[in-house]
Amino acid sequence: MKARPVGLAVVVLVAAAVLSWVAVGNAAVGTPDVTILLNNMVVPGSGLIGGEVAFTVPYPQRATIQPQVTSQPSGLTYRMYFYPVGVCPAMHIKVGPHCYPTDGFETGYEFTEQVLRDNGASWKARAAVSGPAGPYQLSGRITVSFVPLATVASITVSSPKQGDAVFSDAFVNIAWTAKGQMARMVKITVVPEMEPQAAQVIIASTPNDGSHTWRPGQSVIGQAHLEIETLDGNVKGRSGVFTVQRR
Repeated sequence: MKARPVGLAVVVLVAAAVLSWVAVGNAAVGTPDVTILLNNMVVPGSGLIGGEVAFTVPYPQRATIQPQVTSQPSGLTYRMYFYPVGVCPAMHIKVGPHCYPTDGFETGYEFTEQVLRDNGASWKARAAVSGPAGPYQLSGRITVSFVPLATVASITVSSPKQGDAVFSDAFVNIAWTAKGQMARMVKITVVPEMEPQAAQVIIASTPNDGSHTWRPGQSVIGQAHLEIETLDGNVKGRSGVFTVQRR
């Protein structure tokens, strides 16, 4: 894998309702770092913030999302949505022959060889915020940086998959693959899509061996995703969105 070339820096400046985009560097090489600056931005509540940022992913890489935002109220959740250009409708991503709504990612996303094969190298990104009832006042930045995937330790959740439906009273096999050097123990959390602040820890510490059995129960009904994170917090994986339903 080649070392990461110097790429494009894209800066989004937000002041109240005013939005400006400043691009610096050579757009023909590398993958851009994306920084969204939030200067006393006031938004009515949960939803997308800012506009689209276009960037190129010429080879498999991991995008790391780093929010550094102070807010009123505090405790808001920030996500980045990544989707290809000219392949699917906006805010959708291609998996095999079909297009699906893209997930919002809090910590990072892997542009794997398969993802790039299905979707190409041209991408767009948008940021979003979620939390209790608004309005929100935001100040700070959200930065997305890229490193070659071969150098990154990662956790890839393979079960449950995007679009799966499971019963609340049945046992569910959680499966993941850990790649690279990382801690030997992980924490597994289930996060409701409609109320991410109500996330529940499935197990606080379990061996990072790629498998765990879980019965959702009645407290998790509806759409959700899983997060598997090493106990030192250095590596985190996220499942696709699945549905928990009563039998």
